[in-house]
Amino acid sequence: ARAVFSMTPDVYRGVSWVKARFIEGREPGATEINIHTAHNPNIPSGLMEQRVAGMTDVERAAALTGEFGTVHGLIFPDFTRGIHVIEDRPVPPSWPRYATFDYGWNNPNVILRGALDPDGILEVYAEFYQNRLTARQLGEIFLAICAEADEHAVKCWGDPTALTSNEELRAMGIPISAAFRDVEEGYKAVNAALAGDPPLVRVQRGCARFLAEVPNYRRGPNGKAIKVNDHGCDAFRYMLTGVNDHARLLVDWTGALQSGDLSRDNPWNV
Repeated sequence: ARAVFSMTPDVYRGVSWVKARFIEGREPGATEINIHTAHNPNIPSGLMEQRVAGMTDVERAAALTGEFGTVHGLIFPDFTRGIHVIEDRPVPPSWPRYATFDYGWNNPNVILRGALDPDGILEVYAEFYQNRLTARQLGEIFLAICAEADEHAVKCWGDPTALTSNEELRAMGIPISAAFRDVEEGYKAVNAALAGDPPLVRVQRGCARFLAEVPNYRRGPNGKAIKVNDHGCDAFRYMLTGVNDHARLLVDWTGALQSGDLSRDNPWNV
């Protein structure tokens, strides 16, 4: 009898039983064959290059050649203050506004606010951190902030595990949905935006607490994010993945504006 295993290694869980038994343990009679995706004639040219954009070297090796490994180090390694951080400035009122919520109690509740410019670049321009607030209190603070700034968020996202809190904010009239749940795919989306040419995200310098989190946001020995001082980074991930989904119809924002299909004053037709 012969058993055949076909897999892409999981680089986020440490050493798997497959690696321990068949690669490191050298199971008698077992043979390891690494197949590069480039050898698959059924994969369209350029598809894999697109899918591995934003991955770390370990992730890329696992996806393309099936190499085993464990991701360590910074989660957003391409984040560079000299590239991604800009001075504080007013955001034009025509740019669509977004907000994300990460809830806490002993740890802080976090609200990040962002806007999308006509070139499809997300600009994170404001933060709010405070612990020991109920979801309702947080919602009231957010509505007061929006009223004072005379702005309206077209879409918001909240921690996908906090369904009750999201529902409470929705009942207050805040257009909130559960954020994209796949954490690792979210990291890839953020890193792809950071590594873009030009980068597809920037952060105003006034978001000081969030900017202090990013350089220390890293993985532990098990490949998972160290859950300390990470609430702003979680909210950042919610926003990147949410805007990517919400803006998927604006692949060519400028062209759509020029063709008259979209209005700069109401780009989402809301």
